[in-house]
Amino acid sequence: MKMLKAAVAGLVLSASSFANAGMITNGDFLTNNLTGWTTIPTSDYATASSGVFMTFDNNGLSGLSQEITTSSLYSYELTFDSYASQILGNEMEFRIDSDIFSVVTTTSWNTTTYNFIGTDSTNTLSFLFATDPGTGVWNFDNASLIAELVAVPEPATVAIFGLALMGLASRRFKK
Repeated sequence: MKMLKAAVAGLVLSASSFANAGMITNGDFLTNNLTGWTTIPTSDYATASSGVFMTFDNNGLSGLSQEITTSSLYSYELTFDSYASQILGNEMEFRIDSDIFSVVTTTSWNTTTYNFIGTDSTNTLSFLFATDPGTGVWNFDNASLIAELVAVPEPATVAIFGLALMGLASRRFKK
């Protein structure tokens, strides 16, 4: 019995350690710098201060990226907050590898949420911003990625359930 408890505890710990592995680094920018992020392209248009990432008039797409590791055993919820100084001339998108998703441009903080299943590989997560000259600033904050184990019936559970049904059936047959 002790061995079974130890095995179950080991499985739970390994699953929970993966759920926290490879998640977004410095998604709240509380370091007031871009630690953990790679800028796209490398430019002077981006900065982090007061716990918020900002990108200035950049005349085309530029932004941030990080490498994340996902597993097909997990579903993921990506959330982040963003807003632009003005609607006209500003756009934002996020990418998971080559999949591109547009973000609604607003002038007040808006939370975007996206759910997906992992791919058993390392993925590039990118946030890209475009501002036409003179249209102001994109603000970006609170990027997070949460993993949740996908419910998949285990073969052992199915086998135990099947054995229990067979036992009930044989008991009934004997009567």
